[in-house]
Order: sequence, then structure tokens, then C-alpha cells
Amino acid sequence: VNRLTAAARQQHADSIALAQQQQRDAGRLEAAWSVAAGVRESLTRTDEALDRHMRGTDEVQSYLQLEARRHNAMLEKLLARTLRNERLLRGRATEELRESNIARH
Repeated sequence: VNRLTAAARQQHADSIALAQQQQRDAGRLEAAWSVAAGVRESLTRTDEALDRHMRGTDEVQSYLQLEARRHNAMLEKLLARTLRNERLLRGRATEELRESNIARH
């Protein structure tokens, strides 16, 4: 009887120890899942921030391309106006030179 009682007590103590170990393991597992959830949430926020940054970068690039085209168009107009003015000035200078030559003769 003493052996049976001792065996039962040992089995009971082993069961308690196993239950306590399982509780500790469950606590560690829960903590690990919590950390994993935090990491996943952080990665999601980082990914979203990167997406916003890339969209912002694309928007800035589009804006800069639009501004570059607009400035190129303005420069082309200025160049055309400058060439037109240069032709007009040459024409006037030629005309004045011709008038000057006619007046001398």
C-alpha cells in the first residue's frame, strides 16, 4: 500500500510539474506570438510607409517632368522670339546700311 501511495504521490507530483511546465511553455509561446504580431505589425507599417514614399517619389518625379517640359516649351518660345528679333534687327541694319549707302551716293 505504501508503494502504491508513494507511486500515486509521485505520479501526482509529476502531473503537477508537467502542468506547470506546460503553463510556462504556453506563456512563452504566447509571448513569442505577441512579439511576432508586433513584428508583423511593424513590417506592415514599414511596408505602407515605403509605399507612400514611393508614391510620393513618383508624384514628385511626375511633377518635375511636367515642370521640365513646361520650362523647355518656354525656352523654345524664347529662342524662337530671339531668332525672330535677330532677323528683324539684321533686316533693319541691312535696310539702314542700304539707306546710308544711297544717301552717300
